[in-house]
Amino acid sequence: MPSAPFGFHYIPISSSIFKSKFKPSTNPGNDSSTDLLSKTNTNTADINSISTVDKPQRTEKEIKKYRKKIDQEEKKFIEDRLQEVSARTEKWERKRKEEKKRKGKEEKLEERKKKSRM
Repeated sequence: MPSAPFGFHYIPISSSIFKSKFKPSTNPGNDSSTDLLSKTNTNTADINSISTVDKPQRTEKEIKKYRKKIDQEEKKFIEDRLQEVSARTEKWERKRKEEKKRKGKEEKLEERKKKSRM
């Protein structure tokens, strides 16, 4: 499979297949548009289309609020993860202690059996 210069999903704009899939715009102010790029250009976009120019910029207060929310989510995730890991560790330690006790009891029983046979 040949590799494309700009990644797997690269579509060359000059391709005739690409241009044929998009019909010219019916907007009278944008008669020359025949491809997808001119339709998405903010200078030639319709009045009803969403433009990044029209979006208000975030204020410093909004940015701080958003960062605080992200920090709280990260903190909660870390706390939950630590609880999960510590619970697993405690479970593993209990299991290990039980195995040691069981082995110790088995060894004592074997020693008693050996003594009783002698």
